[in-house]
Amino acid sequence: MSCNLIAFSTPTLKVQERSSMAVTARFRDRAAADVTPTNVSYRLDSAEGNWGNCELLGWTSGTPGTTLAITITPEQNRILNDARALETRYLTVASDKGLSTEYRETLRYQVRNEAYAD
Repeated sequence: MSCNLIAFSTPTLKVQERSSMAVTARFRDRAAADVTPTNVSYRLDSAEGNWGNCELLGWTSGTPGTTLAITITPEQNRILNDARALETRYLTVASDKGLSTEYRETLRYQVRNEAYAD
């Protein structure tokens, strides 16, 4: 069976700058049964760098399984534009990347700028 749903699990969708963040991606089919894709990959982008959208981490391969544990590093959660209180990040996960059964899902989260903390 091919993956038709990627469900994300994380303790928060808003993280303090320069903090790590753990995310688990679970791969499922249309019947919500766990599946193991042929391959899994993920990437991280920022929507609000000083020059617009930018890649923080290019496509990175993971070990195929019914879940994929991803750790976003403190460096990847650094603030790129000091004038913003919050910056948006996009974690995109792909199953079967490059195959006819490829499926992608994106998790949107925010990074809080310490300079704006109360």
